[in-house]
Amino acid sequence: MYEACSGTSRVRRIPDSVALSPEPSVTRVANPHLRRVTITIPVLKIGGSEMQTISLARALTDTLYSVVVCCYFDHDRRIVDSLRDAGAEVHLLERSRAEALPRLFSALFSYFRMQQPDIVHVQHLAPALVPILAAR
Repeated sequence: MYEACSGTSRVRRIPDSVALSPEPSVTRVANPHLRRVTITIPVLKIGGSEMQTISLARALTDTLYSVVVCCYFDHDRRIVDSLRDAGAEVHLLERSRAEALPRLFSALFSYFRMQQPDIVHVQHLAPALVPILAAR
């Protein structure tokens, strides 16, 4: 497997054992020059969307993106730890599911203005409208 470095002609060989391993064997260091991707997800519990989010975070960090996962409701510490092991920063907003949508929108709007991501990826189509509007 090969990895192209953004903006250069440099290509680095990644050993297949590293690229295919379920757990990363290298320590990733945040780089402020990488494009910043924020993945929003309402909950980080044990489930299929969370496993896909971990895989996405690992793939993006392996291809030279800086990844932040923003969970705005509930979370499970094991999933948070797995995301961090995959190379992502994890931000837990811990908002109440009972709060009104305008308050959630306001919190996410402020969050995106502070973080200024280059790319916002939303998980879950139904609750994705609030982060999509807030990121604009």
